[in-house]
Formats: sequence, structure tokens, C-alpha cells
Amino acid sequence: MDKRIPWFAETVKRGNVLGKFVMNHDKVRALFLTKSGGAEIKRPGVTRFATNIIMLQSLWDRVNALKLTVATSGWVSSLVPPHLRSQFEEVTATILDGGFWERVDNALRTTEPIVKLLKLVDGPGATIAKVYHRMDGVVESIRKLDILADFEKAEVESILMDRWAFMTSELHCAAAFLDPEYRTQGSFKDTEIRAGLNIWLYTWCTDEMFDDVSWQVDEWVHLKGALQSEEALRAARTKTPAMWWDAFASWLHLLQPQAIGLLGQASSSAACGCNWTSSEEGDDEGHDANDGEPRSVEEGTEHEEEEEEAEEEEEGEEEEEGEEEEEGEEEEANLNSVFPPLVVSTTFLKALICPSSSSSLPRAFIIFKT
Repeated sequence: MDKRIPWFAETVKRGNVLGKFVMNHDKVRALFLTKSGGAEIKRPGVTRFATNIIMLQSLWDRVNALKLTVATSGWVSSLVPPHLRSQFEEVTATILDGGFWERVDNALRTTEPIVKLLKLVDGPGATIAKVYHRMDGVVESIRKLDILADFEKAEVESILMDRWAFMTSELHCAAAFLDPEYRTQGSFKDTEIRAGLNIWLYTWCTDEMFDDVSWQVDEWVHLKGALQSEEALRAARTKTPAMWWDAFASWLHLLQPQAIGLLGQASSSAACGCNWTSSEEGDDEGHDANDGEPRSVEEGTEHEEEEEEAEEEEEGEEEEEGEEEEEGEEEEANLNSVFPPLVVSTTFLKALICPSSSSSLPRAFIIFKT
């Protein structure tokens, strides 16, 4: 997102410089920790999800401590070696810049619904049924933001839709179709959801089962029998989808076990889960989750100079590897996708949505009866 929205990119860049400067230099770090009560600033990690948002949130949570730090009499340029004095002044100006903190707040407000969705997807429990509908909610919340210009809203929505088109699969669509919480919203009328459901059904339904399964899907669509009871409607808002199907759909003997199996799946990536855990740990710990043991002031400037040399080497490597990283973004996204899409031909998908278009392909399941 930061590459396509200039103010967001600038905010992330300045935030990174600020966080690294404060936490990488012993005397500056020690002075800051006296004002923050020992709470450190989270720094970005290459392998972490939403890493820049976690960093900005950490800065926002410690804005008062940062302002108290630069206001103290001990905040002088001699805290750092001479070659870092210009960066010291730059960081001081950033901390005292009200416009910068306003943009940090705007960045966090813009990404808040996205981060909530990521936490849902990467959290514990069965969440696959919620992803499709919650994504719609994220887009709607972005459209209502009053801090973004219309063209910025369109840009953010475009980014979200590009990512969604890449990560969504027929499993998400089928799970959304079978989620009782959203049943009354008419999601079964959505063409993409219906197509995904049909593809999922064909992965396990045999020719002999076709008529029975088609009838059972129709029973679900129209909430027949126990599915329309008051108890079932109340439970749709409190029970997990898999538990709901287990409790109220036993008479749909073919569809029920398959629905429970699908709706009981999680949508998380193991790499993400520990990220949210580490970003939300107590701030009274002695050091950042990405750091080693805390350094003392007595370690002196020799350690700082070594760190500066390391930073310069890292910057050089980043410039050389920039093109390789861009080329590898798509491959990395493949590893991070919630569920890999099923490989389905366009012709087959068309046949599922419009079965009359080809008599040689299997029938689509009947999910609407007049």
C-alpha cells in the first residue's frame, strides 16, 4: 500500500528511521526507556506480517514518552557520535512534528479494518467461513473513511481487490455459502459464491449422490425443517458454523459431514500467528521481540560504531537486492495465501454457473427451485 499512496510511504519511512535510531543507540535508548517505563519500540522484521503497521502502532503508543525524551535536558547531540548528529536532528524534528503524528494516526485508522481481518484469518479456531464476508466489510469501511480523498479510497480498494483476487479460493466461497451467520444476507445469490460452492461439491459428490445432495442444498437455501427454528437462528450468531451444522442439520446426512469438515478448517498461516503474539506481548519486557538481550549504556560508543557499520552494509545489500525482492513478491505471496486456489478451467467454471451452455459437461447443482 505504501508504494501507491505517497503520504503513507513517507510516514512509514520516517517511522522506521525514528524507531531504529532510538532503539539502536545505547545512550539514546537508555534515555528513552527512562521515560517509557521500559517499553520499547517495535521494529520491522522482514518475515513479519503487517510489520510496518505494528511499528507505527508501537510509535503511536509511545508518542508521549518520545516527546518527554526530547524535552529532557539530557537530550543533546553529544549522545551520539559526530557522524550521526544530522540524523539526531532529523529524529528530533520528526518527534516534534505534529503533522507526522497526524499521518501516523491516519495510517493506523486506514489499516485498522485490514489488520483486524488479518488477525481473524491468522488467529486460532475455524475461520474459513468468515473471510469472504469480512473482506466485504473491510472494503465498505474503507469507503466510509473521512480521512482519505476519493482517489485514495479507490487506490486502497484496488489494492485490496488485487490481493483478494489472488488469495480467494473456491473453499472460501463454499464456506461463505454454508455459514449460518450470513445466511439471511442472501449470500447464496452471489455468483462467485455459487460457483465456488458447485466446484467444492463436485470434489466429493458422486453421480449417484447428485440428486440427493442437490435436494439437501435446496433445503439449506430455503431453511427447511429444523434449520428455521428460533433456536437455530439464535445459535447462528453464537455457535461456530461447524458446531451449528452438527447441532441442527443431522437430517442432511450427505451435506452435513462435508459442511462440518469444510467449516471446521482454520485459515491461518503458522508464520503469522506468532507475529500477532509477539506484537501484543506486555511492554514491560526487557527487550523487543526481535532483539537480543538489552544493552547497557556502559557498552559505549564502540558498540554503536559497530552497529552503524552493520547498518551501512545492510543498506548496501538492500539496494542490490531490491530488484530480486520485487521479483520474489509474487512467489512469497503464494506461500502466504490462506488457501491455494483449485485449478479449474474457465470452461468448466462457466458450465457450473450456466450449465445450459454445454451439454457435454456435468450439471451444476440445483440451488434454486421455483
